[in-house]
Amino acid sequence: MTDMPDSGLVSEKSARAGLTMPNPAPYKCGMRKRSARILGIKDDLRERIQSGRHGPGCRFMSNQAVANRYGVCYRTAHRLLQELGDEGLLVRMWRSGSFLPGISAPSHARLIFSQKARRVDNPQNFTLVFLEEGLRARKIRFCVTYWNRWRGGANDEYFVFYGNFQNLRAPLGRIRQGLYMNVENSPIPRDIGSKLDVIGIDFRHAGRLAAQFFLRKIGRKARVAVIRNEVDFCYYTDLCAGFSELCPTARHFADLQSGRWELGDLCKSLAREGLEGALIQNDKAAVEFCNAWPISERSLPRIVCYDPYSFAERRKFAVVAAPYKDIAAQALETIRRRMQGDDFPPGALLLKPALIDSNI
Repeated sequence: MTDMPDSGLVSEKSARAGLTMPNPAPYKCGMRKRSARILGIKDDLRERIQSGRHGPGCRFMSNQAVANRYGVCYRTAHRLLQELGDEGLLVRMWRSGSFLPGISAPSHARLIFSQKARRVDNPQNFTLVFLEEGLRARKIRFCVTYWNRWRGGANDEYFVFYGNFQNLRAPLGRIRQGLYMNVENSPIPRDIGSKLDVIGIDFRHAGRLAAQFFLRKIGRKARVAVIRNEVDFCYYTDLCAGFSELCPTARHFADLQSGRWELGDLCKSLAREGLEGALIQNDKAAVEFCNAWPISERSLPRIVCYDPYSFAERRKFAVVAAPYKDIAAQALETIRRRMQGDDFPPGALLLKPALIDSNI
């Protein structure tokens, strides 16, 4: 048998079996078997993260930094970082590829996301605000993980949760104390409701803000409507209730399909009736509404949309935006107090949103 060149690579299966037969094929993203080189990279990367040797005061490395240092492709680097993220060591949070300081010691707060796959990118802006505020505080030790990577354990001293409990597939009964940033007004399970501090949004006030906008711009006798698409958000009941307090004659159109034909028929009907204003669920639904509006019939009505993930001003709409910076600041203050031994019973705090008037 011809001797194979020693490439320094040993398959994972062979290494576990005590064999030293080298594997000449380098590791590629599509290969199922991992080489000893990749296992060595993972061990070295874990050691660097734990000791902070790869950067002064920084515990996280970007995908590109890992790829350049160890000579692997970008996708392999990303997969290695994800696998280490299972251990709570690092998770990529910045779109630019940078990472933020954190710690994997037993005494930490853990930020968990519970969002469906189709909405997984939406909380990023909020997360950046939360973590940026945390960097300024510098007194809180926390790491970040996604909800589908969390297994729940006694080492989680303080549980920080953002999202919808209905989407969380984790043993919530293990939570001892924590904070719930309830930006969608979702119901809280009874078994853990008494353990959580809750920071939410006053959606009735959001509805009143939208109504005041129409009363100020159009008048008390304005013909207005409330329109939402097929997605049923928990906050919508309170939002509509607050809107109806000041605009009791508003017509409500719920459970609309996103198909252009049904929405187009509704827009034609509303245009004939002379609709002057519309409160729409979010900016995406507002865009669909504008595209379906028959310009030949009548000019577009004034539009206010509530978007819990909206930061920037919209050119065409007024936006009732969630107070993310206030939520982040209040959340970090609550965590700081709890970490310092504050044992007051958990409470609930509602923060008021703001209206961004970008209508011309």
